[in-house]
Amino acid sequence: MKTILYSALLAALMLNIGCGAKKTSTTGSTKSVSETLEEKKAAFKKEWNENLEKLDKKIADLKEKAKEAKGETKDKYEKSLAKLKEKREDVAEKLEEAGDVAAEKWDEFTDNAKKVWKDFSDSVSDAWKELTDG
Repeated sequence: MKTILYSALLAALMLNIGCGAKKTSTTGSTKSVSETLEEKKAAFKKEWNENLEKLDKKIADLKEKAKEAKGETKDKYEKSLAKLKEKREDVAEKLEEAGDVAAEKWDEFTDNAKKVWKDFSDSVSDAWKELTDG
């Protein structure tokens, strides 16, 4: 049951990130391109930070379980957590890069960022499935 719940949560987060990055206004606004880009960047950062908090909580739960584990199980937790830490750093790097992306590179950046996010969220989900009851 937990696996289904967490998988559904991750799928919803990924869908939200995928949809949110491409939103554009159709109101005929007279905003400058830089204002619109800054709004996109702010929305991107806000969304990623919110979703990152959720996955960080799952990682914290895995860390707690790792403290209780013994032997080979503890080793599995530690290896998985080390991999997640690296992938988490990749996500944080993308989040930081968002502020420096030029308008003409925004779509390319978000496409790449979504791949980094998917890799991280899939890794969290896989670690959870492997290391817990599901």
